[in-house]
Amino acid sequence: MLGRLRMTISEVEREYDIISKEVFGEQAHWAPTSFIFGTGKFSHETLQKEIQRVVTACSGNPDEKMLDDKNPCKVLVKLALPITARAKD
Repeated sequence: MLGRLRMTISEVEREYDIISKEVFGEQAHWAPTSFIFGTGKFSHETLQKEIQRVVTACSGNPDEKMLDDKNPCKVLVKLALPITARAKD
């Protein structure tokens, strides 16, 4: 979103909020086992529709390709989480 769709950080945050509410509902029903056993409670159709909505709003084309060899994305997003638990000796 930041790179290929040229969205601002504020726009990306707003869209992620909208997408997560549409895909997962007001309360996300998530548990670590959802990924392991494939029991995640969301519709891939809804996720696809939301992604196409954002892509269409930014590019005008719901089928816009996200890979652009002529103008590659130069954005790196890095996340650092604080260490909250330490191993005991």
